[in-house]
Formats: sequence, C-alpha cells, structure tokens
Amino acid sequence: MQPTELREYMDGMTRIKAQERLELMDAIQYPHIGSKDRTKSHRAVSKLANPQDFESRILKTTELELI
Repeated sequence: MQPTELREYMDGMTRIKAQERLELMDAIQYPHIGSKDRTKSHRAVSKLANPQDFESRILKTTELELI
C-alpha cells in the first residue's frame, strides 16, 4: 500500500467516525453543557465529518480486494 493510499483511508476513517459522533451528539444533545459549548463542539466535529476538500469516488471491487 502506498503512503498516499494509506492517508486516504485514514482520512476516510476519520470522516466516518466524526459522522457517527455527530449522530450520537444529535441523539443525546449533551444536557449537561451549555448551548455555546455544545455549538462549538458540534461545529468542530461537523468540520471533521464534512471536510470541504473531500473528494468522493466510486471504488471498483478490484480495489476493495486490496484493503
């Protein structure tokens, strides 16, 4: 595996984890913190989950075999 491919996979894993965390944050709504702190935390995770420079592409099954 090339270093660039590894970096792409790591970025993808970070994005997926951040999306799951956003769903959890929306479900729980963190009642023990203030709305200002909640907004700040939500915004930070949202930037991780939805990066501006993210390029999605369709993978072929032959590429999936390499994982």
